[in-house]
Amino acid sequence: MESSAKRLNLEVLQQSLKWLVYLCLVVNFTQYFIEDLSALSFNLPAAPTWLDWTGSFATTIDLIAWLSLIALFEWETYFLSEDASIKKERAIQCIRLVCYVAIFHTLYSYVTALSDFTNAILLPNIHSACQLADQGVTYLSNIRYTEITQSNCQSLGQGSEWYSIYNDSVIIDTASLAGDYRLARIDVLECSSWLVIMFFIELDVRLQLRGVTKGRLLKFSHRIKSLLYLLLLSICAYWAYVDHWLYAWDEFLWIAGFAAIEMNLSEWRGEIRAEH
Repeated sequence: MESSAKRLNLEVLQQSLKWLVYLCLVVNFTQYFIEDLSALSFNLPAAPTWLDWTGSFATTIDLIAWLSLIALFEWETYFLSEDASIKKERAIQCIRLVCYVAIFHTLYSYVTALSDFTNAILLPNIHSACQLADQGVTYLSNIRYTEITQSNCQSLGQGSEWYSIYNDSVIIDTASLAGDYRLARIDVLECSSWLVIMFFIELDVRLQLRGVTKGRLLKFSHRIKSLLYLLLLSICAYWAYVDHWLYAWDEFLWIAGFAAIEMNLSEWRGEIRAEH
């Protein structure tokens, strides 16, 4: 009786922590939406296309897709498990396919951002940010935009080489160009890693729906996911290192969120083995 009570208390604690993580992810989504909205005037070209607009809200679209995915995986691995009907499974897969399209759009936007940095245009007659003070020009550094004014221009940037990026109203110095290019590559690596993790979670779900709980394929899946989660934890630490605590916190929350999905999968495997 006491053992059953302990198990019940542990399960309540696990479920409470899981839903707290999910709530924090939703709160973080609103912060990213506000951030995308505030950066809109800086990263749009003069004549934006539909892809330019969606690219400017890449993070917001990405997070909507990820929140939908984690909700679907939670429903499938905790509430439905092996009792899911074919009709429900097909509905889940259709919605999930739309989410993956949105995430691949985000990956495309990140790759496009990389090309923006490689195609930055050198400004031959600009050797200091003060030359563009109070002209509606913005300085980009460490993914942060600062409007250049006479009062702050002395403290912005370093060196004598300056580049325009995205459009004529955004400039960046050599050091910041290298730093932000590195962060753009991390965005691509991070998004690609999550997509690979999703592939293997999908594989685990499909196998467990067929009653498979052991085998080389599942072992390989678990190893790859473990390595990628470690990579994402290192990216989380790097975001903190470059003073982007919101990104680090967000990365940690997503790892925790999908750790909850992994826990659901583990419990589901235990149920299947018990039935067998």
